[in-house]
Amino acid sequence: MPRRRLLKMNAGYERIKKQARRASALRSLAGREISPLPPVDDWTRRRKGVASLLEFCRLYFPEKFKKPFGKNHLALIDAFLCVISDGEKQAVAMPHGTEKTTIATAVVNSAIVENGCALVLSGVRMTFVEN
Repeated sequence: MPRRRLLKMNAGYERIKKQARRASALRSLAGREISPLPPVDDWTRRRKGVASLLEFCRLYFPEKFKKPFGKNHLALIDAFLCVISDGEKQAVAMPHGTEKTTIATAVVNSAIVENGCALVLSGVRMTFVEN
């Protein structure tokens, strides 16, 4: 096949790939946009929750956090706070039923309320993502 024809075919293919990338990026962006945060009903509660992740857990998830936090929970919360503040990655290994997912959910919600940002949970790896 002549070289000119190959270059012309490659240019057409590159244009198709570029259009596909653009369409995929738009679909991805549309899928991530869920809505703005609702208005704050209780500013006192929000200020207390933003000041302390433990307080946030107790105020916003009282049905989940009825008992006092144990040493393992406090260590887990400290690790999650490092992920939020420093952008670190954190592996978590605790026994089944020790509220790892519940605490991680509270951490995500706290970050959204405090910063308008989200934590992406991927298996046992957490990565900080800013909007």
